[in-house]
Amino acid sequence: MAASLGFIIPVLNEQGRIGGLLQQLRARYPEAELVVVDGGSKDLTVATALPLCTRPLIGEPGRAAQMNLGGMACAADYLCFLHADSLPGVSAARLQAYLGSEPRWGFCRVRLSGPRPVFRVIEWFMNLRSRLTAVATGDQMLFLRRSEFERSGGFDNIPLMEDVAYCKRLRRLARLCRAEGVRIWHA
Repeated sequence: MAASLGFIIPVLNEQGRIGGLLQQLRARYPEAELVVVDGGSKDLTVATALPLCTRPLIGEPGRAAQMNLGGMACAADYLCFLHADSLPGVSAARLQAYLGSEPRWGFCRVRLSGPRPVFRVIEWFMNLRSRLTAVATGDQMLFLRRSEFERSGGFDNIPLMEDVAYCKRLRRLARLCRAEGVRIWHA
């Protein structure tokens, strides 16, 4: 049986991006739970997300707090933490095939959307750094089993680099499973 997926998307004033992202996620991953956690937007982010997501939540400001709230509310087997300006570049079937090996946690390679050659250099270094250190940023869709999220206690409630701190903690708890063929497209 395929593992259930949940995308947790922390947002703050993402009115211009959240609708398109949720529509694309729903089209690519029709069975996935889409959890949007707003941290106090002053625009129409919540109104835009409301009809498109599975579970809209309002949380305290701060990405770590938002992702922890979304992770606790999401019922899926695998939690996929995704920024509003990123999109998984993999089909549901391919992602499910990868998750069939039951990785405890991992992240994806990043692909920047800009056409200039400098973006290929930047993404190459980002992916190399992540491969060598087993540390990713939020732009790389950190994913983990729900049980691993619960066992680890979630993201550290810090204002910046919560994703890096969490990866460092996760790599001490369980071996990283790299999703080599899975890319995240970052705008």
